[in-house]
Amino acid sequence: MVVVAIDLVAVGTQVPVIARLGAANFSLPHRLVRDADVDPFAFFGPTGPIVQAQDRIPSNATYSMRIGRDANAEVTRDVYRFWLLPRTYTTSPDAQWFIRYHVGGSNEVVIARNIHGAGDGS
Repeated sequence: MVVVAIDLVAVGTQVPVIARLGAANFSLPHRLVRDADVDPFAFFGPTGPIVQAQDRIPSNATYSMRIGRDANAEVTRDVYRFWLLPRTYTTSPDAQWFIRYHVGGSNEVVIARNIHGAGDGS
């Protein structure tokens, strides 16, 4: 009988905590898992374009990148290559898609379909 009373007291003290957590998770906006997964790379640059590239570039497509001088080209290219798998990175100007990352002093990241076979694969 004493064990049952102790168990009921223990459950009774935890119910408010569980209810608060449930209410907070219900009312707060949810982050997409794929956005949270790339968050450690926020130190190197914006993660939003990586998620956009995952959404826009088909998984069986090829892509090339042109990275501006203000960005760390090696790290940026490696991050994109890792997160865009199974898409195939290439330096060929005939890639199906291209990504322009901070080119020409702009902080803009452009993801576009290569319709002319002129993607800049630098």
